[in-house]
Amino acid sequence: MLITFDKISRPQKAPSNNERKRHSTSPDLDISGYITSTCLECTRRKVKCDKQVPCSRCRRAGVECTRERVLISHAIAKHRSELSFLRQLKEKLHTSQVTVNDLANEISKRISSLEAGNPGAIEILPDSARQDKKAPGTILPAGVPVNEASRTSNDTSDKAPEYAATVTLESLAWGRYYGGCYPHRRCNCYSYRSSSEMISIGSDPKSPASSLPNPSNQARAFTSDAVLLPSIPDSVKLVNFHVSHLAWHHGILHTPTFLEQCGVYWSTITYRHPLWMALYLSVLSSTTWSVQNSERLRDALGISVAEHVPRQLFEAMVETLYFEKFLEAVSMYSVQAIVLSTEVAHNLGFSDLNASLLASAIRLSQCMGLHKITEPSLSEINGSEQWHEAIEREVGKRVWCQIVIQDHFGLCFTDSYNINPKHCLTELPKNCDDYDLEELSENVPTITSYIRTLAKIAKLVPRLFDELGPLWSRKPVREQYQDVIKGDRDMRSLVGDIPSFLLREDIADQMIDKPWLDIARRSLAITAAEKLLYPEDESNHGRQDKVPLVGNQRKYHDLVNNARERLASRQGDIIAKRGVRLIDKMLSVGGLTGHDHTPAFMSIKQNSRRGSTSGVRMDLQTIVAQFLAGDAVQMGASEET
Repeated sequence: MLITFDKISRPQKAPSNNERKRHSTSPDLDISGYITSTCLECTRRKVKCDKQVPCSRCRRAGVECTRERVLISHAIAKHRSELSFLRQLKEKLHTSQVTVNDLANEISKRISSLEAGNPGAIEILPDSARQDKKAPGTILPAGVPVNEASRTSNDTSDKAPEYAATVTLESLAWGRYYGGCYPHRRCNCYSYRSSSEMISIGSDPKSPASSLPNPSNQARAFTSDAVLLPSIPDSVKLVNFHVSHLAWHHGILHTPTFLEQCGVYWSTITYRHPLWMALYLSVLSSTTWSVQNSERLRDALGISVAEHVPRQLFEAMVETLYFEKFLEAVSMYSVQAIVLSTEVAHNLGFSDLNASLLASAIRLSQCMGLHKITEPSLSEINGSEQWHEAIEREVGKRVWCQIVIQDHFGLCFTDSYNINPKHCLTELPKNCDDYDLEELSENVPTITSYIRTLAKIAKLVPRLFDELGPLWSRKPVREQYQDVIKGDRDMRSLVGDIPSFLLREDIADQMIDKPWLDIARRSLAITAAEKLLYPEDESNHGRQDKVPLVGNQRKYHDLVNNARERLASRQGDIIAKRGVRLIDKMLSVGGLTGHDHTPAFMSIKQNSRRGSTSGVRMDLQTIVAQFLAGDAVQMGASEET
């Protein structure tokens, strides 16, 4: 008998038979470590029993000789997994949520696991039953494997369980849970993650959403503001245009799911999650900004967009985030809205705000586990639950992919990046269409083709940046140059693997119903173009690039003027306006001199010892000073108005 002691070394009472029955697998049987041979009658009379069947006393008395039925503890331990499986199967038979096929599949899986030598217990209850069955006090964060956390302290050969237990307890104390179990359908996350997070991740419109608070008064005001929001017929046109012509550029949506959510909103003026409105406003903001500068698109859609509309929609999106406390109520919709708003934030003059929002989106996505998405063991999608799980997993991978792209491409502004590739498990999203999520060949264009290509380019950025050395102790210039050359080779190698439909137009493209392919090629050409000028005279690679630079300045001087006129005609585009003023300052510093049409603010420096062109020097200080002075005047004028 096991005796435990409290703080004053007083022995505690051993558990009674009634207490044992409460913990028994069968309520009518006791648990014992051995089978008793004494009959119940002799035990009741407290006399010695000869342990025969029947015993001599019972034969003489003419009474029934019976023994107590018990469950042997070592037998329970030996068959615990099978008993657990059968109890779950019995409980599942009494539910109305299962079919015979479901049970047959579970039994087949159990047989396969036993044949494979893996007799561990498995959970066969549906998510809803699993959530109700397990008490919060018995649940570990999903990031800690149960088999590791439950090992005994006698296992001193492996310190991982001890570390995992420490992390688990600390996470419970802080109230922070990080696990590689997104989208949290095969774990216990429903027991401790917020409803805001779980509902925003879910793609099933039938899942309950009653536990969420109602939208704030300010957010409800947006939905009834006829001046701010386009009419429902115009909104339908704008959203459909976004899905067909713009969604490829960010790739963060599963378009059928988003269209279904929009349909509910348009018909009922209600939405399942308060922060969904931020995503909706972000979509409208980016779409109206794209449409307002294209007369052809405005005529095709039959929509007139005022210059201030995209900016107002963007500001309403930001206000919705803060009204609904997006930093406190973790939500996938918040992350999607922020990431998508990058499409217009810079052009609307909100670059710093966008950078701050993106940093918060990175942390929010890490809280949800988007950086640790792993593939399930089953590749085929069978049933509604697996279909929705596949949608949620792909959306999570797409959102994380776009976050990584924006974070790494922003390195040039801050000389730093927030996401360390070594600390992430999430792979690229599938090259698939939204209607079936079946993975296709790289040479087949899908809604994720563009972001997959950009993500591969973005992965080169932190690697090259780290190879240059820390900011306080950069490598010598010559070593940096060799690293840049290596990065250039990596880039050229990657370009060779880009799908052909993103590099050049093919006759086969005429058979592809992808209206965005042409603009995707142009966008990728700008993004992937080499922008490195090599300063070292000792390298042939650098001299070959610098000599054509002067000729290109002469050749494309007229194109600069044409670009200026085009930028000046754009509406609601702060970057375009700054580009016009920057071109004007560059051309006005010294005007045009000489027969070669070389701007006077540029001079060609000759290397007398080698007799070769060593570079083009610009009066950069004067240009920057005059531009910033004009920029300050512009900002002051805009604040007064």
